[in-house]
Amino acid sequence: MSEAPSHTPQAPVHTPNGAAVTDLFRMIFQVNARLIADGDELGRDLGFTSARWQVLGAAGDAVRSVAQLARHMGLARQSVQRLVDWLEERGFVVLVDNPDHQRAKLVQLTEKGIETRSKLKSRQIAWVNELGLALSGDDLETALNVLIGLRQGLDKARPARRGAKTDL
Repeated sequence: MSEAPSHTPQAPVHTPNGAAVTDLFRMIFQVNARLIADGDELGRDLGFTSARWQVLGAAGDAVRSVAQLARHMGLARQSVQRLVDWLEERGFVVLVDNPDHQRAKLVQLTEKGIETRSKLKSRQIAWVNELGLALSGDDLETALNVLIGLRQGLDKARPARRGAKTDL
């Protein structure tokens, strides 16, 4: 009597590009952690975390609703709402009537918000100018193009849309 063949599924294997993307994602996670920590440090004396600074910056680019800010930033509306609430409570933004939507107020910087955004922007400029000394313009352009390509690829191939498991 012969044994039935074993049908143990084989674990998936990375292609060379898949392995490179995985390594790139790991580095992006590390860089993101450093960006957040350094941004928190740059704004600490003003009471700003990187997240608060990010929303203040986006709100200063254009007058938008919380939902529009969240979409623009690629974040969940609820998390942006909490940050806008913090900014409003401390006088950095006001919520103004939206002519296009009765309930969705627009987020607008106050004079205090404009001044704080300007201070943070000055710090950011000095910081990135120093960081930029370590890299060539060509390398920075290549890195930006790679990130743009990854963003476009992610937009097309979201795991939930493709039925892939996301339990990494």
